[in-house]
Amino acid sequence: MARGYIVRLMILSLIEARRGRRDFQARLAPADLDLAHLPLGEELDVQVSLQEQPDGWLLIMRLACTLTRTCDRCCADVEQRLELRDQVWAFQSEGLPEGMIDEDLHLLEPEQEELDISQDLRDLIVIASTEPFLCSENCRGLCPQCGCDLNRESCDCHEQAPPSPFAALAALKKNTKTDE
Repeated sequence: MARGYIVRLMILSLIEARRGRRDFQARLAPADLDLAHLPLGEELDVQVSLQEQPDGWLLIMRLACTLTRTCDRCCADVEQRLELRDQVWAFQSEGLPEGMIDEDLHLLEPEQEELDISQDLRDLIVIASTEPFLCSENCRGLCPQCGCDLNRESCDCHEQAPPSPFAALAALKKNTKTDE
């Protein structure tokens, strides 16, 4: 239902955008954007600002939500607050405006009165959810020997010096000198 709400807002905004800038807000459930597979909070706060441009509109999208992420170093699950922002251009044109690429761009038919930005919002969240993530700047990660979380406990493994990857070369050098 909220997905239709966003589309209705956009229908109204394209018709009324000729009056200037329009701002819209909506609260969506992750399922409204086909994101039920991601560990998102219950609501996504969406703000869309439309600004009339010479051949169309600039849509500035802001999206806020919580996402449970797994730290890339220590594997701990952490709830992260995402504050995402993106912009999309919508042009009433038969082709791409000069100098524009088709990424983040919607081409509108001259009589088109609606624009569905649900895919743009979905992409914004999916991209943010796949970026590298650390639970904190000081995350010590997992011990490579025993696997304990070094943020919560210590182990004796890291005190032992790991064997040098060049130890085999040192032995080879010794063997070559003794052969001469």
